[in-house]
Amino acid sequence: MMHVKHPERKKEETQFPWQVSSTKNNLEYLSFPDLSKILANQWDVFKEILKDQKQIDLRLNELDQIRNAIGHCRILTPESITRLEQY
Repeated sequence: MMHVKHPERKKEETQFPWQVSSTKNNLEYLSFPDLSKILANQWDVFKEILKDQKQIDLRLNELDQIRNAIGHCRILTPESITRLEQY
């Protein structure tokens, strides 16, 4: 059974009402690992468009690392910036 964390993120956000976003879209609460899980569990739906599941998973993992660096106020390496622009 797939477990994504968007319901938990939405609940956590409501504990700080001054920070709550105005979104109603559950997709905006998904992380890159959540997206990887969804793609893996529903690969038959996506395979014609995305073609290579392993490549997509690797790219989502790279994007997750870049997102974490940005989220923690670290300066991105030139390689990370290039990857971000490519993806």
